[in-house]
Amino acid sequence: MAFFNWLASVFKSAFSKKEIAAPIPTPKPVQDTKPSEPSVVKPEPVVVLPPIAKPDPAKINLLDAIKVCIKPYENLREINGKNRSALIDKIITSHGGSLGSAYCCYGVQQLLDDVETYYANHGMKIKFDIPAGGSTQALWAKAKAEYKFINAKPASLVVWRHMSAPSTGHIGTCLSFADAGEFKTFEFNTSAGTAAVIRDGEGAYYRTRKLKDVGDMHVLGFIDLEKAMIRL
Repeated sequence: MAFFNWLASVFKSAFSKKEIAAPIPTPKPVQDTKPSEPSVVKPEPVVVLPPIAKPDPAKINLLDAIKVCIKPYENLREINGKNRSALIDKIITSHGGSLGSAYCCYGVQQLLDDVETYYANHGMKIKFDIPAGGSTQALWAKAKAEYKFINAKPASLVVWRHMSAPSTGHIGTCLSFADAGEFKTFEFNTSAGTAAVIRDGEGAYYRTRKLKDVGDMHVLGFIDLEKAMIRL
C-alpha cells in the first residue's frame, strides 16, 4: 500500500504545472546625452512709419473758406441805431474802433480773422499780411505793392475811394472774376437795392459791382489774399 502511495506522488509531481519565471528585462543601452541648444530669440521686425505729412494750405481752397466764414454775417443788420448792433459793436471794438464807427473795413478785418481760425481748425496756421485798422485808405496805402492788381479776382479785397473826399472810401471782399465789367462781392456797412457804392449803409450784403467808376466812387484796385497769406 505504501508503495502505491509513493508511486502516485511521483506521477503527480511529474505532471504538475511548473511556474515560469518572468523574463528579466533587457536593459536599454545607455545613450550619450547632448546638452540642449539654447533657443534663438528672433528680433522683432522694425516697423518704419511713413513721415506725417504737414497739412498744406494749398489743399484748402481760400475762396471756399471765405464763403464759409461769410455765412454768419449774411443777415447782419443795424438794429440799435446807426452802425450799431451787438455783433457790429463787437466787430468794431475787437479791432480798435469806437462804437458807431463806419465798419466796412472792420468787417473785413473780422472776416480775415475768421478765415485764419478756419485754417487753424484744419491744422494749418496762417496769417494775412494785411494792415490792421478801420481805414480803407490807410489799408490800401500800407498794403504791399506785390499784393495789388487792377483786375477783379476771387478771394481778394476791393478798395474804392470817394473822389470828392479822398480820405474816405469803401472796401469789400471780391468773390468772382469780372464778367462784362461786373464782379461779385460781399460787403459790410453797405446797402442793397441801389447801383451806388454805399460806404455807410445799414448792414452786410452780397453785391454786384462795376469795374468802372460809379458816381464819385473809384475802384483803386484789388488786394490778392492768396499772395498776402503767410503760412506760420
